[in-house]
Amino acid sequence: MVSGYMMDYKLVGQYWVPIAYFIGWFFNIFGEEFLWRSIILPRQIKKYGNKAWIYHGIIWTFWHFFWAWNLIIIFPFAMAISYVFYKRQNTWIPIITHGLMNMIPLILIIIEVLK
Repeated sequence: MVSGYMMDYKLVGQYWVPIAYFIGWFFNIFGEEFLWRSIILPRQIKKYGNKAWIYHGIIWTFWHFFWAWNLIIIFPFAMAISYVFYKRQNTWIPIITHGLMNMIPLILIIIEVLK
């Protein structure tokens, strides 16, 4: 990535880009977390019991196959977030954690836009 550009698009002064990214970020985080933690994992727990979070973390890692270069980083995060949800049964913990992780590119975009 070249500083000041995103997908060959110059970011300086393009104030709409962080807004568009934020909208995508919001729907990605809430959609993905509610699908995976509120629907899929509870069904896996019924079928696989106390090992469900392991299967879930592995499957969720490979859900991100389009970021193959990031799978090594995503794997421990996916396992941890699956385990925490399994133990706590609280969707807000993964939402906040996943949201903060995916907030990093937004912060970098904002910095480039404001240059």
